[in-house]
This record gives sequence, C-alpha cells and structure tokens, in this order.
Amino acid sequence: MVQPTPKTATGPMDLPGLAAEPSEGARLGHDARPDGDCERRVRAAVARDLHDRVAQPLAALLPVLEDLKQDPGDRRRLLRRIDTVQDQVRTALYGLREVLCDLREQEWLDQGLVGRIRGDLETVVLHHPHLEIRLRVSPRWPAAVRSRAGDHVLQIVREAVHNARFHGAATRIDVALKVIGRRAEVVVTDDGRGLEGRRIRPGLGLLGIHERATLLGGRLVVGEGPAGGTRLKVTVPREVLG
Repeated sequence: MVQPTPKTATGPMDLPGLAAEPSEGARLGHDARPDGDCERRVRAAVARDLHDRVAQPLAALLPVLEDLKQDPGDRRRLLRRIDTVQDQVRTALYGLREVLCDLREQEWLDQGLVGRIRGDLETVVLHHPHLEIRLRVSPRWPAAVRSRAGDHVLQIVREAVHNARFHGAATRIDVALKVIGRRAEVVVTDDGRGLEGRRIRPGLGLLGIHERATLLGGRLVVGEGPAGGTRLKVTVPREVLG
C-alpha cells in the first residue's frame, strides 16, 4: 500500500481515503484484470479480519495462561484471571462469527459494541497496571450499531490504544466516542511522547486504521494532543453506524 503523504513535516496527517490509489497488482506489474484485483482485495480483507478479530485475542491469552501456570494459588486472583481468559475466548469466537457472517454477506445490529470496547480497555489495564485509560461515550452514540461498522470502530480503538501504549509510552489514554451533528467521531488522545517534531511515517497499524476509516466513508487525522502527546481522530458519517 502506498504510504499517505503527511501535510507537513510535523503537523497533523490527514488521510481522506484510498480511492485514487492504483491496485496492488498494477503497482507491482502483475495482472491487473478486474477479477484478479477483486480476488486480491478479498484475500487481503479476510487476512486482515482474521488477524484483528481472531489472532489478536488468542495471542493475548498466552501471557495470561503463562501467569496462571506460575500462580501460587490465591483463589480470588485465579478466578479473576480465568474470567479474563474466558472473555478473550468469547472475543475470539465473536470475531470468527463476524468473519463468517461477512463472507456470507450477513449483517446484524450490534448492541454490545460499547461493552466490548470497555472490556478490551479493562483487559489492557489489567495487563499494564501503570496505565490509566478512560472511556467517554456521548449520549447520542447509538445503542445499536451495524455489525461491520462496529467491528471497524472496535479495531480502530484497539490499534490506537496499542500505538499510544507501545510506541508513545503513554501512561494515560482517553478514548471518546462522539456524535456531533451528522458526524460520528472516535478520538484517542494520550500523554505519551507525541510527534516530537518527527515526520509521521505510518506503520501497518496506522495504515490499518486508515483503511478502516476509508471503508466507513470517513477520514483519519493524527496530530499533537492539546496538552502534548498524540491525538488520533477518525470521523465518519453518522448514518454508517446504523
């Protein structure tokens, strides 16, 4: 994928979409027939979904299970860790069901999106006790969201929080789900290192967020936070949520 060009060397990066990009096959000199391009897009979408919805939750189980092996036997702590394992298994199974429904072109209204986001954030804090994460949800945020749109929102939050913690060395992360007029926003701010005058070079995680914003008909903007750190905002049309 062609890396988006930042507006300035140190300013926000505005990523409006990918529609004008040439196909992967055309860039690499491969067969660019519509059927070949369609197959590549389907393969890429399935690979991305299996990674995000199934592989990541299962991979997160490994350190938890390793901790269980070393647990000295405190029953309450053991039960809390078992609860975490069960939540991760449910998340992986839910993600697999979503992939299968997407392949069958089925969709439903997801009433548990906010709860899953909150559960994900609590799991992150459990694994990283030094980290403070706050979730704020606008009263106008819909109670039920189209399943595909909800999955994109969930993965955007996951990746943005991971980037803030892992790359930005943040100790506090604020996640906000907003509805402003005809726009819906996902905003993640942190108190980490910020851009520090560096040129933004999007990695796979940021490009994945960019792709998801584009699929929702929206855009991604990354810049300095109001009090330092980094601010990531995805804006999409309100109606895509359902």
